[in-house]
Parts: sequence; structure tokens; C-alpha cells
Amino acid sequence: LKQYHHDEGEKVLKPAKRLLEKAGGAYHCHIGVGQPGPVIGEFAEQLKCTHVIMGTRGLSSTLGLLLGSVATHVVGHVKVPVTLIK
Repeated sequence: LKQYHHDEGEKVLKPAKRLLEKAGGAYHCHIGVGQPGPVIGEFAEQLKCTHVIMGTRGLSSTLGLLLGSVATHVVGHVKVPVTLIK
């Protein structure tokens, strides 16, 4: 099961890795499984991150409140500043 999640994560990350490599950007990939808020919060702590930057789907604030938001859950679990990019 762990290998399956790792393989799926690698598939999803492949286009982003290509863009970063083409642009000469440095990156490190980490694949976690579980609820995004706690998983990203744990990664941020383990890796001693000073900032988290993540994209959002751009739902309206009302729809985001009704459906819940990954970004909201991450902000609630991460102890460092979080920048959200639409």
C-alpha cells in the first residue's frame, strides 16, 4: 500500500518536477498519506520549515466554508506562516 501511494504521488509530481528542472529551480519532494493538515504540519515540523507556500482551488469563501478547505486545515495544523496562492 505504501508503494502504491508513493508511485501515485510520483505520477502527480512529474509535471511539476519537469517545470522546475527546466527553470533550474531547486526542490525536494516529500510524499505523505493522510489528512493534509496534520501530514503537512508534521512535515513542516520534521523538516524545520520556516514557511509553507501552497496553491488553492480558488473557491469562494462561502463555498470554502461549506465544503471545508484543505488550505484552512493546513493553516490550522502548521506552526509557521502559510502563504496561499490562487
